[in-house]
Amino acid sequence: MVNKGISIIVPIYNEEETIEELVNKLQQQFLSLNIDFEIILIESGSTDQSKKICDELEDKFEQVKVIHEGNKNGYGSGVRLGLDSARYEILTYSDSDLPCDLSYYQKAINLLENNDLVLGFRTGNRENFARWFFSKGYNLLTKILFNLYGIKDVNFTFKLFKKEHYDKIKLHSNGWFIDVELLSELKKLKLKTFQMPIKYVTRQKGNSNVNINCKLINGFLKEIYQYKFNK
Repeated sequence: MVNKGISIIVPIYNEEETIEELVNKLQQQFLSLNIDFEIILIESGSTDQSKKICDELEDKFEQVKVIHEGNKNGYGSGVRLGLDSARYEILTYSDSDLPCDLSYYQKAINLLENNDLVLGFRTGNRENFARWFFSKGYNLLTKILFNLYGIKDVNFTFKLFKKEHYDKIKLHSNGWFIDVELLSELKKLKLKTFQMPIKYVTRQKGNSNVNINCKLINGFLKEIYQYKFNK
């Protein structure tokens, strides 16, 4: 039996500057909503103090659950591990730098009363032109390849969906392709979807683990090929 509430999955790698603030804000937001929740931190081979901080937060808050993946296997690996470990009926995941105001979650949870999938699309400025250009190109490419034309922002993490639907699909991505794979698989279920604008908040602390370079692009292309032709 699935418990009513929400599970928030956060992959962590070398985020010692952001984790405590992240968890405190999530705690405040979801306690104010009077809803059962859990915060699942997937710590994956960090070389800074992230592992220690995660464990301390788990000891401090009953809603925090920490899973140490051991190795840095990729963003998608962390997301999948967290989703597979979730126990509540509503699932979502977030970057550790919290790219939006948490008040959006209340609206999204309410929207799930009459929808199966709630997706956010970013408004406002991006960190830099390179990020904006890459995101636009990636969105266009994946929409064409996987028939996601109706999705306004495929690679934004603000996605809320129901565990009953997640349990019907199987994800394999270990990398940043996880967003596209998730949407593509959920699309096959013909779910009722609502899209809402989210004002994007750029990172205020720490350094992003996403560097737009040949390694990143090659990783995307490899996972796209594997999903498209080797399923």
